[in-house]
Amino acid sequence: MTFSDKTKAEIIENCEVLDQSAFLWGMIRGNVSLTLDKGRFGCVLSTDMIEVATYAFSALSHFGAELVPEQKTGLNKQKIYNVVLHGENAKKVLKDAGIMRFPGGVSEYDGERVPVELLDTVEKARGYVAGVFLTAGEVFLPKGSEGEGGGIYQLEFLFTSGGYASSFAKFLAQCGFSVKTTERRDSAVLYIKESDTISDLLAYMGAVDAVLEMQSVKVYRAVREKANRISNCEFANTIKSVDTAQRQIQAIISLKDSGRYDYLDEKLKVVAEARVAKDTLSLEALAEELGISKSCLNHRLRKIESIAKGEE
Repeated sequence: MTFSDKTKAEIIENCEVLDQSAFLWGMIRGNVSLTLDKGRFGCVLSTDMIEVATYAFSALSHFGAELVPEQKTGLNKQKIYNVVLHGENAKKVLKDAGIMRFPGGVSEYDGERVPVELLDTVEKARGYVAGVFLTAGEVFLPKGSEGEGGGIYQLEFLFTSGGYASSFAKFLAQCGFSVKTTERRDSAVLYIKESDTISDLLAYMGAVDAVLEMQSVKVYRAVREKANRISNCEFANTIKSVDTAQRQIQAIISLKDSGRYDYLDEKLKVVAEARVAKDTLSLEALAEELGISKSCLNHRLRKIESIAKGEE
């Protein structure tokens, strides 16, 4: 089960803290299709999660809802669960959810906007947002934690209607959550990439365990990144130390080849012999072995290099 699926399952499990009517309205609007079969009006709520379908079916059972599984064809062969309503029952549910109006018996689609007049309390707003997330949303952790979502945190809502996407983005802003918009194929996408904002929105929808899991992933990634930085730094320092040692040894060899080595004073010769014999030791370790300070050792090695270059 992905992090997104676990988050949705948690929202359903804890949905008693949300306004139940608004929760159902949001679920329906998130992914509803209107149908006309042999002149009979209806609607279908579709989801790929059995937990979401089961909840919706139970909540709509007194409206004569049907639960119809559908096996998709293609590469992923995804299973879809359709909660189907017919006739007057479909009209009643769509009217209650603010998606359709029926003035004088005439059907008018009103689903391009969020029915803010129905969401006049914080509890209703939370329920509606959580419901929309269940059928139109996804949330991803960076790769390496759940092996999903690429290298970023992202929460998104995907809609087939650009008009509704714009209205929902404004509604989220009123709830305190700023989202960005883009297009993906024939869909409008609202998304958040800031991990703190995602955590706040998950908590707003009642997914506390998901917030805690997300926070643990953030801590893990921070520790791992720090460890990598330290490791990289240590590796770079090791390479630098090896390069420095080889340069110093080449200077000593140059002095010996030119016959100038014998003219070095005894202290420089001791350091030179130790450097050649212990070419893998760091300056700290070599200084400790010689019983002198690191700065003193460094000074003498620099003097040897300077003499080799003919600067002294």
